[in-house]
Amino acid sequence: WYSQAGTPRVEVEGHYNQENKTYQLTLSQQVPDTPGQTNKSPMLIPFAVGLLDKQGQDLDLNVEGHDTDKTVVLPFSKEKETFTFTNVKEAPTASLLRGFSACVKLNNPQTDDELLFLMQHDSDDFNRWDAGQELMKRALITLMFSHQEGHPLEAPAHLIAGLKKVLLDKGINMALKAKMLKLPAMHYMLENLTETDTDMLAAAKDCLTKGIAETLEKELVTLYEANQSKERYAYQPESVAKRSLKNACLYYLVMQGKQDFIDLSLKQYERADNMTDQMAVLGALTHLDKPESQQIFDAFYQKWQHDPLVVNKWLTVRAQSELPSVHETIRTLLAHEAFDIKNPNKVYALLGGFSSNLFRFHEKSGEGYHFLKNQVKTLNDLNPQVAARMVHPFTQWQKFDKTRQGVMKDCLTELKSLPKISKDLKEIVEKSLTNA
Repeated sequence: WYSQAGTPRVEVEGHYNQENKTYQLTLSQQVPDTPGQTNKSPMLIPFAVGLLDKQGQDLDLNVEGHDTDKTVVLPFSKEKETFTFTNVKEAPTASLLRGFSACVKLNNPQTDDELLFLMQHDSDDFNRWDAGQELMKRALITLMFSHQEGHPLEAPAHLIAGLKKVLLDKGINMALKAKMLKLPAMHYMLENLTETDTDMLAAAKDCLTKGIAETLEKELVTLYEANQSKERYAYQPESVAKRSLKNACLYYLVMQGKQDFIDLSLKQYERADNMTDQMAVLGALTHLDKPESQQIFDAFYQKWQHDPLVVNKWLTVRAQSELPSVHETIRTLLAHEAFDIKNPNKVYALLGGFSSNLFRFHEKSGEGYHFLKNQVKTLNDLNPQVAARMVHPFTQWQKFDKTRQGVMKDCLTELKSLPKISKDLKEIVEKSLTNA
């Protein structure tokens, strides 16, 4: 782990033998080549595993004739290795890499039905959440390709039904429910795709978000109301969990665009005695083209304009709006009293927030790319270190489709040709263009 670079990739294969009552788990690993290192040795990977019966209960485990707990950490240290669980009376569902026991990339072989089962029953909170994330990831990818082929989009019923059971399960703590409601980060999705057309990913995200919001509206409203608190703000685990779940529900409700839910968010903003609840309202309304959105953002700024850290959060939330008008919003904010291009933290808040806005920064027109390129040119003269940091989104050009790749490489080439390009910026730009 210390002498070899790279994250191991792990493949898993499970086989149940009804006659012998055994379950065999075969693990194989491969450590990818990295600059200066090839043909790497297998790593020692602590691979935590549990087995669930058909009722979703953890089985008592016996590995290679040795009794263990309901979770066993397998010492996986070879290129390929098989571990045998004995006295397994029925075909189990494997809970793999419990607690994220090792930093590896797991190629999950499990079916959607198995993942749904784990999402609803696994006693390991990390794996329960991870099963849901894997299902959402698969759903988004499927919707992307449906959109590409011109088919009407519909959120998968099995996933929404599984989420409904999770929301209704009183045995699942509120903090975990809040996490399980959230879609995978869109930048994480990029890691699982090649030559991504972000328009397709945006359509998939919109479909899944609205599908969850509309189908589970009743459950979301119930949970939102149940997690309201009349007590004064307190930073305690239970209070944090309640706010997290309440605000996760509020996001989906507001995303429907219904006036009742917009009014609900405004009421939360007005009554909130903490930043978390107010920022949750801003984080939802920033994506809606409604008069109430601008009113709330103006009110928030008027209240917090003398606190630079809070104003930076305000700039970032505005920059991450998925509305088409965000380009105009950014240009307006460049001239706002809250922004100063000579202040690195202001630059990271506004320009960094916009460049992390996957759908609007990466619009196929290239408007976002050319905007950032021009800002980097300005920063090159003012603060080369900040300019080098802000050019980073262009270095990811390989992850996008050919059209976007071409525009990003053109921007890099133009920056490279600057007559007074700084050493910091030049190093990153040239390295990014090496494989172009």
